[in-house]
Amino acid sequence: MSGTSGDVKILATDISTSVLKKAESGIYSAEKIKNIPAGLVKKYFQGGMGKWEGYFRVKNDIRERVQFKRFNLMQPPPQSVKFDVIFCRNVMIYFDKQTQSALVNRLCDSLVSDGYLFIGHSESLTGFNHRLKYIEPSVYRK
Repeated sequence: MSGTSGDVKILATDISTSVLKKAESGIYSAEKIKNIPAGLVKKYFQGGMGKWEGYFRVKNDIRERVQFKRFNLMQPPPQSVKFDVIFCRNVMIYFDKQTQSALVNRLCDSLVSDGYLFIGHSESLTGFNHRLKYIEPSVYRK
């Protein structure tokens, strides 16, 4: 959702309600966050104690900025919502070319002018008719 650096809001979507529930908890094992620099872990996570020793939870001020919703990418998103950035990584590989093309254009419609679309490194928009400018591998701008 659009906002300034002081007003960041995130809409996290998935078709799976179980995936959304797990993500909404914001709890990760030490193994899952081992590649995050220690300074960022300290800044954005709180360590568990007792039975939660070895787990980390995203701090409340970050979790409050994230809204989790079930969403099917084959359906059009609300037209009233425009995004500065959309991450749609490693999803398109599961669709045929026609569906991929339609999805890319729906995502483009949901971006603000000069908004960014990030796709997976194994994905490409080559061969699709779209209104996005290639910036670098997996990064496009409207």
